[in-house]
Amino acid sequence: MPDECIIRPARAAEAGSLSELALRSKGFWGYSQEFLEACRRELSVDAQYMSKHPVMVIENSAEPVGFYSLERMSDTEVELGLLFVLPGSIGRGFGRQLIEHAKQLATESGYTSMLIRGDPNAASFYHAAGGEPAGMSPSGSIPGRMLPLFRITLNSRSTTIDEPLADSAMLAHEWSKSLCKSNAPDHNCGWYHGSWQILRLLGVFNSIRSDDDFFLSALDSAIAGGANRFLISGAADYALLARIAAAARKHDVTPQVTVVDHCETPLKLNRWYAERTGLEIETLCTDILEFRAPGRYDVTCTHSFLCFFDSEGRKKLAATWWDCLYPGGAVLTAQRARPNDNNPRIGYTPGQVAELGKRARGLAEDTYEKLGIDPDFACALAEGYASHHWTHLIQRAEELRELFESQGFGFEHFAPPGKGQFETDTPGTPNESDTARWRILARKP
Repeated sequence: MPDECIIRPARAAEAGSLSELALRSKGFWGYSQEFLEACRRELSVDAQYMSKHPVMVIENSAEPVGFYSLERMSDTEVELGLLFVLPGSIGRGFGRQLIEHAKQLATESGYTSMLIRGDPNAASFYHAAGGEPAGMSPSGSIPGRMLPLFRITLNSRSTTIDEPLADSAMLAHEWSKSLCKSNAPDHNCGWYHGSWQILRLLGVFNSIRSDDDFFLSALDSAIAGGANRFLISGAADYALLARIAAAARKHDVTPQVTVVDHCETPLKLNRWYAERTGLEIETLCTDILEFRAPGRYDVTCTHSFLCFFDSEGRKKLAATWWDCLYPGGAVLTAQRARPNDNNPRIGYTPGQVAELGKRARGLAEDTYEKLGIDPDFACALAEGYASHHWTHLIQRAEELRELFESQGFGFEHFAPPGKGQFETDTPGTPNESDTARWRILARKP
């Protein structure tokens, strides 16, 4: 992808400019003005269209240079509704990036095939993207004109993640009583590591699962491209290791994984998981900002980790990741931005503490016959977690973008989840309706 290029959701205010972009792009093929006017309605997008269909814009140097849309046809098939690039930008790889992004989003949304009604002049482009001829279809604008149909078979990327929470959750709780206390005299993280897996097992939190479509797809592509050396930067438990292992199994490779955290409890959980699944991993109990391994890793994986650092700490963290990556390596992460929050410290209010405890109690009661977790115990864990948990505010997505760009990273993906995300997100900090979790794949040149 060209430098300073990202793909993001379209904004409602862009409807008019995107419609004009589509017409200008169509005109690249030498069609008459009369022909283009006949196509105007079919090539236009408005707020109503954008509310019904995903529309994604590709920016280069912060300027929109193209876009695409997806239109649902059935539970299994989606149509590439529109895909256009500015005439001056055609031939520079933007169209290829758009269609690959469209295929990924469609796959993440659960579709198994994509239908394309293409302009005859772009037939070779769609064929190169994996489109197979699927007949002809009448134009929606020009009576009697027939357009070639293409169909792309999508990879479902179905990957089974082995997370034996029922076996490890109580182990984590017991280990935290001694291991978290040894972390630092003034910082006992037992409320976190001792409760996290139990709360995940109950379904109180599912924040990492809600990004599985993105993480598994990115890991699958990385491993297919030869990546094999992984750094897990900060770990609440073995969730990230489980996802790396799942993607590696698909390709029948054995990953080399290093897990770095400042507490022994999650490190012991990762060693437990590695022994159970036949993996060999390295664990280091240290501050990630003090970790040094220049050029050692292909991929750094982390999830909702940046918010544990203030702005200066985040800069040091990004620099550490950059230093640890081999040229061409990437950071894979997801992080929430809160545009309408102003408090620099994000935590639970007393009412939210009580509500989380109530939720945990109810889930424990509903699953007691299966899991055997005492409802009072679950409530106490949830309230203890919420009473202690806080993170630093990251208010704007631009802060995340600037953090990586200032270090030298280029983005291959920088966007919130598409409409097809697997599960409703229940984050580990209070969620507001207007927050967005940004999925990031940032590469070191």
